Amino acid sequence: MRLRLLGAPMATLDDGREVAVPPGKPARLLAALALEPGTVLDRDGLVEAVWGDSPPASLRNALHVYVSRLRSLLGSDRIATAGTGYLLSIGHLDVDVTHFEKLLDTASAAEATSGADSAESAYLEALALYRGPLLAGESLSTTLAAARRRLHERHSFAREGLLGARLASASPSDAAELISLAREMVDEEPLREVRHVMLMQSLNLGGRTPEALEAYRSARALLVASLGLEPGIGLRRARAQLLSGNPLLSWTPLAAVIDESPRPALHGALIGRERELAALSRLVSERRLVTISGPGGVGKTRLALEIREAMSPFFAGRSALVDLATVSSPEEAERVVSEALTEACTAGIAGSASTESLRDAVGRAPTLLVLDSCEHVDVTPLVQHLTHDLPSLSVLTASRRPLGAESEVVVSLEGLAAGSANQGPDELRKTPGVSLYLLRAIEAAHPVDDDMVPEVATLVRKFDGLPLAIEIAAAHPDGGRPALLLDRPILELAEFPRRDARGRNRSLAESLAWSVDQLSPPAQRVLRALAELPPHTPEALAVDSASVGNSPARDAMGLDELARWSLIRRPLDTRTPVVSLPESLADYVRSTLEPEERLDVHERIRASLARASAELITRPLAIPVTAQASAQVQALQSAALAALAWQEPWADPAARALTMLLLIDADLDHQHHTLLVEGLESGMTDDVSPDLRYDLHRARLGFALATSDSETVATLTERIRSMLPDVDSVRQAAWAVDSVFLALEEGRFLDADTLSEQAWSAAAACQPQQAPLRVRAARARMHATRLHRGLDEGVSQALTVAALAELADSAESISAFGEAAEILVSAGELTLGASYTRKAADRALRWNSPHSLVYVLSLADIALESGNLDEAQAIIMLLLERVRRRGDDRYQKWCLIRLALIAARGGDATRSATLLGASSTVSVTAGWESDPDVCDLRDQLPATLGGSGYRSAFDRGAAAPRGWVAAVLEEPVSLPTTLHPSLVSALTVD
Repeated sequence: MRLRLLGAPMATLDDGREVAVPPGKPARLLAALALEPGTVLDRDGLVEAVWGDSPPASLRNALHVYVSRLRSLLGSDRIATAGTGYLLSIGHLDVDVTHFEKLLDTASAAEATSGADSAESAYLEALALYRGPLLAGESLSTTLAAARRRLHERHSFAREGLLGARLASASPSDAAELISLAREMVDEEPLREVRHVMLMQSLNLGGRTPEALEAYRSARALLVASLGLEPGIGLRRARAQLLSGNPLLSWTPLAAVIDESPRPALHGALIGRERELAALSRLVSERRLVTISGPGGVGKTRLALEIREAMSPFFAGRSALVDLATVSSPEEAERVVSEALTEACTAGIAGSASTESLRDAVGRAPTLLVLDSCEHVDVTPLVQHLTHDLPSLSVLTASRRPLGAESEVVVSLEGLAAGSANQGPDELRKTPGVSLYLLRAIEAAHPVDDDMVPEVATLVRKFDGLPLAIEIAAAHPDGGRPALLLDRPILELAEFPRRDARGRNRSLAESLAWSVDQLSPPAQRVLRALAELPPHTPEALAVDSASVGNSPARDAMGLDELARWSLIRRPLDTRTPVVSLPESLADYVRSTLEPEERLDVHERIRASLARASAELITRPLAIPVTAQASAQVQALQSAALAALAWQEPWADPAARALTMLLLIDADLDHQHHTLLVEGLESGMTDDVSPDLRYDLHRARLGFALATSDSETVATLTERIRSMLPDVDSVRQAAWAVDSVFLALEEGRFLDADTLSEQAWSAAAACQPQQAPLRVRAARARMHATRLHRGLDEGVSQALTVAALAELADSAESISAFGEAAEILVSAGELTLGASYTRKAADRALRWNSPHSLVYVLSLADIALESGNLDEAQAIIMLLLERVRRRGDDRYQKWCLIRLALIAARGGDATRSATLLGASSTVSVTAGWESDPDVCDLRDQLPATLGGSGYRSAFDRGAAAPRGWVAAVLEEPVSLPTTLHPSLVSALTVD
């Protein structure tokens, strides 16, 4: 059997038949196995390759379904079960991917030993196998996407290698063909400098040296215009050779230089930075100035030293290393750098530190200057002067902040990964953070037992993956017992010293202290606020909390300063910009605060939360002003919970009351919900204004109504009525509207009808910005009219409510559309009802409302009622995928129940009963017999299935693991044209 995964996946079976590999998850599973043929891959790794970050509920069974499909396609003996994983039984040369890479390795070796002809032959054979990207047209998980990028890059290298091999053995008669090929490759990827070098070489081969020099000028202009960067060493070297009249040297792949050059060990094996080493080595070969940036302890110095060793053959040993940690001034830095460069380039012969002699010493030969600890002194002018005055010099700097120099390329290092809490010990051992810890613990003579690997991973994550912190913990006397270290404060471990890659004795606390001391006052104010705030705090809150009584603009610059020093994290994939401090830094900053300073920070944060609440919340309804405000409110909720949990009393009770309003619509657990209710009750004091006190009472009433607490409802109703003379007209109108809903709740429909007209008049008299209140008043009148005067009158009011909701984009409009749709559907207006339900679902999803999925289910129910089974099934399948990703059992159950009903109405009673049984496995109740949703549908099933047939099918679904249910429902969903694109988009983007 042979597998072709480059391009559209295909398999050639042993009998010669060609079959297409099913797209989607089967193809991804086969690719994961085929990338390492003959090797046992554990289930966790395969699940990540197939599902990425959204694995199914039951990994084992879902994976087994796809393994079974592949066995049916390829033969039952091709995929073997081995321990906790699977193995693809096939030779390396029978998979085009591994065969392709094997040929490229052969070609690289031939370049150095057998000559250009052998390399050319291997490159041609490899390129013939490359029909396209890995699994062309498929969306891939992170693991497979990385493999696709790697193979694409190797394909580019192969084409360059082929052209280089042909150039190495070409004669002038071959020049025209090679020039054409080189121009074509340059046009395809104009920013790959090596292609410009080969174009210059082919032009030179044909005796067209002026055109070769013009090709250099064009390449330089392109790089400067596109990237703001000067050409790298390869292009500069090619130009220098042309100008000197020497023939251009054959191109040597940089990968071969890096991979084959011997590197002495530097402070033990380099762990977890192999990818950064390769990428930065390439950058150093192509760019004049590269900076490795990151927080203290992230491993910048170590990586810079490794790059210097790796690139030694490329620079022919001409490199200088300067540690600026002990340099006190820019003038001293200039002297030290000049001396180091002169010595490196003149084999130890002392020379003048003047620019002229330095230029003579460096000359035209490529030279590397490595500057470490650049944050200690301002060397930006010096570096810019050197790169401008010495064209053959490349500079690599290691600094906690970028230099800000012209043409600087900055690579930011992050901490080492340590897996996730749900991974097993074997998988965790493979992560770079855990591997580093385990190795250093062995070196310290206290190895870690296998059953303690999860504790190691937790400890590494606690240290944010900083290599310095990992090595400190591993070398600690208790490093072999990580569970003991987990119980200790971070700062206690941070004081423990460890020698770094330069032999300096350092501790994490020392590193953190130095970074904080360098910050400006605005940056330190923001840092103190972030240390007291929970992770993923909105940037605006951090800046505002630091800006009370100061300049917001300066404090915003302070936040940017923290980012430049790599002291904060700013996620890219969030609608509301948020920021987090590493846990170790937050602990350190908190430890430096005096009690009075910490209280001051808390008061600033509380005041900022109160201001944000006043700006984002429409009162007295306690709803966000806009969809964007809704996202901001949700981002503030964890900070509001933290502030309410602080022990010291609030200096301003009104600020506490406003902060609590941020949590009114929050998705809180029972404990926090109870604390919020208690806080609302205790916050109703005379220390706050009547209007705000009314808002708190109204919020508390909402909780009492939701929990059917009739005694509290009666008490709060009397309190609110007694307050009405003291509150503004808007709140009086709001209470008139609430009175209608209370009357409806108590069954007083006549009173509700009368009160609804009064409430509508009061709300209509409010200012235009109170549009949500008018929508709420219209909703009250719609329900009162329908219940007192009948459905026809209710339909007329429903149309009015929907028209108002169309004009008012608010949380109230979501309920308005949904409730109007219910009345219209009850009156048989299914098309119009479906339209309004979709509007409710669209807005609820856009506002990220906790009630959004209810309206999506309603939309499916309307499609069912209309007999449109395809549309109903499409909606439910989209919704099911969304709630499975979120792990929402309740909605999974409701989705399965509706799929069972769809199957029943489609005539497949057995499938219906099986899905209904499956729904009982995710029921929130103890058993299906007590679940009213399941029982109601059971009664609707066709009578033809009854008795033992029904029970057998039901039990089969109920006994199946949840992963089986997921796999059964993986069949492609055909989206009907009637399904609105906005709904599809909103459901598929989580």
